[in-house]
Amino acid sequence: MARSITWKGWGIGNGRRRVLPILVWLIAAGASVWLLVYRAARTDLVGIANPERRDVAALTDGRLRLMPVALFDPVTAGQPLVVLEDDRLQAALATAAAEAARLRAELAAAEIRLEHFTK
Repeated sequence: MARSITWKGWGIGNGRRRVLPILVWLIAAGASVWLLVYRAARTDLVGIANPERRDVAALTDGRLRLMPVALFDPVTAGQPLVVLEDDRLQAALATAAAEAARLRAELAAAEIRLEHFTK
């Protein structure tokens, strides 16, 4: 008489029901260990701890021409943060230089008249 061989309930139908959950748990545990070991080693933490807030103001007004520093870039003392357009300042400087030249010419003319009267 032929009998099917089973060993403590590990028949063909029962084996799948017991082995599959164990296999799934072993794969999940292995994946968790892999994530903890390999992902933790490659993780870079980026953040800001106790940031310092500084208010920055320009001595003159103007439009922004260039901003060589990006947000969150480290900066040093004296490093330019922005470059303003100086069209108005250049125009004011040219006006002042022209006024100075006019006053020098007027002074020269006054000195000539003074020499003429004193002789």
